[in-house]
Amino acid sequence: MANLVRGSITLSVVKKADSMTMRLIAPKPLVAKFQNDNIFDSWKEADNNREVYVQCLSAQSSFPLSGGVMSNKVWKWNGQEITSEDTRFEVFEHTIGSVKVPALRIKDDIMVGVNTTAFIEFSAKVSSGGFTYDMHANIEVNRENVSPNTYRAYILDQANRGAVITQDHQEVTLVAVLEKGGVEVTSGLSYQWSKVTLDETLDLKNDTIADFRYTIPGATQKTYKVTKDQVDTTATFVCTIKENNVVVAQTLMEVRDETDPYDIVYETNIPYDSIDEGQTLIVTPRVVIMGTNTSAGGSWTFKYQKARQNGELIGNSATGAKYNISYADVFAEGGNIKLHMEANTQ
Repeated sequence: MANLVRGSITLSVVKKADSMTMRLIAPKPLVAKFQNDNIFDSWKEADNNREVYVQCLSAQSSFPLSGGVMSNKVWKWNGQEITSEDTRFEVFEHTIGSVKVPALRIKDDIMVGVNTTAFIEFSAKVSSGGFTYDMHANIEVNRENVSPNTYRAYILDQANRGAVITQDHQEVTLVAVLEKGGVEVTSGLSYQWSKVTLDETLDLKNDTIADFRYTIPGATQKTYKVTKDQVDTTATFVCTIKENNVVVAQTLMEVRDETDPYDIVYETNIPYDSIDEGQTLIVTPRVVIMGTNTSAGGSWTFKYQKARQNGELIGNSATGAKYNISYADVFAEGGNIKLHMEANTQ
């Protein structure tokens, strides 16, 4: 919809001007499951392979940058460079929306013999806006001793396209997965899908709980189809899962519409990667024409809401042309806060 634009940022890393942020994302949890030191759900099996994608963003757009603007690309496992001869891994390209990004497939049980947290790393030189940046990101790989009552939930894009609506694909089907004791639960479950909203009226439309979530009527299946008209640039969908009518897990996924006419970009007052003790980060958002740095016409009002990484909202929403976040705000949440933003015009 042209009169509403949504966006979000994670404030462990901040952006200014055309600076860059890079992170690694994995559609399936990078958690190797063991029982009595024996591997469970071996990653050697094709269906259990794990994949890691590079998401590199410029402050000037919500589109990820393609592998074509990256050089000197290096993947590492626990500090050691992954070579083409290492059959445990496969380097390839993955498409997020309409953009091809670097990706790594894990085809072996790499956590056998590793008893601590390990890391997959990626580094590259990235060209954007006439500048070249040395970028680096890593993602944890963990080992878990599975017990019968260990729950883990996550959401997948059924088509594995990065949960992005494009000109060719106007819908995204989300799939909620619940594991118990390392095994996917396939019976005795009920689901309720909702959508994060900063509209208090919409929040309370279908339930009496003021949690900034719009409960979607009839969305009670394992899968949920998101259509283009539900996404204003970005939208976050939450699935609450019950086992035998008891809530056991909640998980979320952000869906992006790269065909939307508008996007939210933002500047900050701090030109480095994190907020230091005693500092306050000031976020100044701006609505632009999608894929450009050209400001959109009209008068826009902005609304903000802090959230934890698991989707739980923090405090009350706020409005204004700028938003301040203190070091204490971020520190209190373990060093990471997500900021949801909505821009509205009449």
